[in-house]
Amino acid sequence: MKYQYLQNWKKERSLRSLHCSSKVAIIDNTSLTKRLESIKNNDFKVKVLSQNVVYTRKFLFDRKLKSFKGYNVTRMVSIESNNCPTITALTFYPCKFLSGRERFIKLLGNKSLGTYILNPRRFKKYYIAYKVIQNEIHRIIVYIFKNKKILVDEIFPASFKYTNFSFLQARRKF
Repeated sequence: MKYQYLQNWKKERSLRSLHCSSKVAIIDNTSLTKRLESIKNNDFKVKVLSQNVVYTRKFLFDRKLKSFKGYNVTRMVSIESNNCPTITALTFYPCKFLSGRERFIKLLGNKSLGTYILNPRRFKKYYIAYKVIQNEIHRIIVYIFKNKKILVDEIFPASFKYTNFSFLQARRKF
C-alpha cells in the first residue's frame, strides 16, 4: 500500500494526542512481525490466546467492515518481545472465504499470521483505521486478495514506540 497523504491524513488525526515516536511506530507501513523480527536481540514470540469460530453481528469501529458480519474464524494472539511492550492482535477471517492456503489458519499454532498467510504478493492492504480507546491504540487493517478479506485489529499500549525510528523509515517499503 502506498502512503498517500491526502487520503490518509484524516484517519491519522485520531493519533494526534500521542507522542511523536509512538505515532510514527503506529503508522508504520510495514508488517508488524517483520519489523519486530528485524530488531536485534529481540526475542520475538507469538502466543495464541484463543482461536474459534464466532458469529459476529456488527463491528464497533466502522460501517465499512460490514462484510465481516456472520461466521468468522477469530484468532487472538499476544505478541511479546524484549524491546517492545506486549501487543494483542485479533484476526477475523470470514468462513465463506476459507479456501486455499487460508484454510490452514487453524494449524498456525504459535506462528505469525503475517509470515505465512499475509504474503505481500497475495494480500494487499485495502483499508486502515486508527482508534484511541483509553490507554490502547487500535490499528484496524483489512487485507484483500481477489474476493478474500482478512481483518486484523492490532491493539498497542499507549507507550508503544520503536527506538531510533524516523517518519521516513515508517513510510518506506520494507
